[in-house]
Amino acid sequence: MRVIGRAMNVNRLQHNYSIHFLSLFDEGILNQQFKELRLLQDENNPTFLFDVVSLFTENARTSINEIRSYCNQPATDYMRIKALLLRLKGSSQS
Repeated sequence: MRVIGRAMNVNRLQHNYSIHFLSLFDEGILNQQFKELRLLQDENNPTFLFDVVSLFTENARTSINEIRSYCNQPATDYMRIKALLLRLKGSSQS
């Protein structure tokens, strides 16, 4: 009986997972590029998507901290801030 209960829980989780991802696509948070990244993940590289997202968030955090640092300086280097913003924008598109 427990095996059936666990299977039902797994099915429910998979269903909720699918609904959640559909809502993220509907809201424009995720796009076709995310779908393509998911296709690159397989049994040989089961953490591929996690690794890509982790790398992006770490790089984004670093860029945002650098931008914040430049904004807090008395003599603001707007060209450097622009370059950092463009780098952040570019990393979110690739």
